[in-house]
Amino acid sequence: VITNSGLKINTNGDISVENKGDVAFNSIVTPNGKIKISISGYGTNANGNEINFKTNSIEGIEYEGKSLGQNNDKIQMHVSKLIVDTVSGGIYIENLSANTLKLLHAKSSGLDSNINISSLGDIDLGQISAIGNSIILDSQKNINNALSSGRNIESKSLSISAKGKIDDLKLEVSTLSSSGEDVSLSNEGTTYLSSESLKGQSVSIVSDDIIILDNNGGTITLKDNSVLKLVASKGNIVFLNQSDTLVLNGGDITLIARKGTEDIGYNGAIIAGNLITRNGGNITLEADKNITINVLDAGYGALG
Repeated sequence: VITNSGLKINTNGDISVENKGDVAFNSIVTPNGKIKISISGYGTNANGNEINFKTNSIEGIEYEGKSLGQNNDKIQMHVSKLIVDTVSGGIYIENLSANTLKLLHAKSSGLDSNINISSLGDIDLGQISAIGNSIILDSQKNINNALSSGRNIESKSLSISAKGKIDDLKLEVSTLSSSGEDVSLSNEGTTYLSSESLKGQSVSIVSDDIIILDNNGGTITLKDNSVLKLVASKGNIVFLNQSDTLVLNGGDITLIARKGTEDIGYNGAIIAGNLITRNGGNITLEADKNITINVLDAGYGALG
């Protein structure tokens, strides 16, 4: 079945593939069947920019192997449900369906076993793990928490983005950057917020530490009539450039820094730049240790 052009299957029913060794995937298509693939080797893309896996079944795809796709050559899918396990390589997937993707489980293991998954539709997120490695997760719509308990994501670093909401995700990552119209998440690690992570957005984040990256003394205006709530549960909230300005036109700014269960070092401090609210917005600052601020303005006039 496996030729120079890769594995190709087109049927009306369920598809089950087992293979000892590597597999280059051309196209595996079934209108209504479930796709299940188990290989002992690496899974790669054999058909360029064409779809590799397609099914309309709510059962979607289950895959296990050494890897799936490559960093510069993703596996392309049109599916609504996905379960993936790799044991010595990464997971690189582009889902081209605009319907909701139920990303129930994705786990990679081994050195440089990163995960990069994007989807045109919503992502209902179960659990994905790339311990010691990086995860990139992107939706052209929303990313929703589909778990009743437990963490959604475990990795060394995470870059997560959505055109719409990132809704109440639970993370355990060492470093994190996020971008979405409305971002709500909690993280056992350090969260780094760039101007892109804040501009035009509503942001609510709980994290060990929160770092506002240097914006060269510029002004970042968040989403009108929204919130900015940052809680450092075990550390500090720090602006790397205290000349930077955060503005909220309607809505409240809340910064809270806690030292955690043990008083270690200089935890529990807020070192901020300029915080400004308009149209009746409130500013609340709480810290177990000190608060250093450049400008604090809860007024009504134009930004000067």
